[in-house]
Amino acid sequence: MKIKTLFIILAILFQIISVAGIAFSKESILLSGKQIILQTAPVDPRDIFKGDYVKLDYNFSSIPIHKLDEKIKQQGVKKGQQVYLALTTDYYGLQQAEKLFIKPPQNILYLTGYSTSHWPYKDYKYNDTDKRNSRKNNYPVKVKFGIEQYFVEQGQGKLLEEIRGDRESFQQPMLVKVAVSAKGEAIIHSFDWANIAMKTEVIRDAKRNAPDNESNATIRFTLINKGTQAITLSLKENNCSFILIPTSSNPQQTLFDRERCSDAEAHSKTLQRDETLSIDFDLNQPQWVVQHKNKPTVLSRLPWEYRYRIAYKGAAIEGINANIVSSAFHGRGNID
Repeated sequence: MKIKTLFIILAILFQIISVAGIAFSKESILLSGKQIILQTAPVDPRDIFKGDYVKLDYNFSSIPIHKLDEKIKQQGVKKGQQVYLALTTDYYGLQQAEKLFIKPPQNILYLTGYSTSHWPYKDYKYNDTDKRNSRKNNYPVKVKFGIEQYFVEQGQGKLLEEIRGDRESFQQPMLVKVAVSAKGEAIIHSFDWANIAMKTEVIRDAKRNAPDNESNATIRFTLINKGTQAITLSLKENNCSFILIPTSSNPQQTLFDRERCSDAEAHSKTLQRDETLSIDFDLNQPQWVVQHKNKPTVLSRLPWEYRYRIAYKGAAIEGINANIVSSAFHGRGNID
């Protein structure tokens, strides 16, 4: 009887020490870890078993092929395998994905995570000559870093979702402040809101059975100043202040010669608090054509899983604390 009681006591003590150890480790990272800021949007705020929390999706939750280290391309990644994402800081002080490794990178800030699925999906070994697997290898590596949930006070999750918005309305990005240890372990510290919100919508659908130069949709990208101060954007003619960025392993470069934009005339647009600005992007224009399978291809002719975002890449904007990026879309007009 005494041995059984001792065993129970030891089991309880082990659990208490384990929980305390985890809590201490997290607290240590919060106190001594490097502080970084990540831009994201929360979704699905409530779980009845865990209380209120916000699910977070980062732009580096899916890593495209061009951001994979060569060893990953050669060896593949198994589901649950540990991976390491090197980060770089952009103009706004936000961290962006640089490259994904299977070993910790040296002398650079990184996040430690794990793959949520096999890559390639059925064969871990990447083989350029295996045409049967070529399509599977177009997909990105799905990764989690342990910072995909942020718990809030009871009843606050829904409120955060209302501020964040949905794909039918303006979406105000959430800026997550994270502490990162020397080993890439990340703990969420707090959050803030971007001072600009964005909405992406289709204002003209793609024409079916139309020639290439008429087969794409027209996308309207609208900004609204959610801050307390005026914001001034520098906008060049012919939408030269914006570029396409792929969401997975889509073709990376448009055929449009960006050097032409260096001579494009620019004008300033100032947005006062709650003022909006709408910009239309006719995807039929030559500057949105990409190189795909060694030939110029309009976005509507790309495979269905290929999605792009429109991103502001003009002159630096004073007072902005987030990247201006649209929702993902296909050339035919479908918005994610």
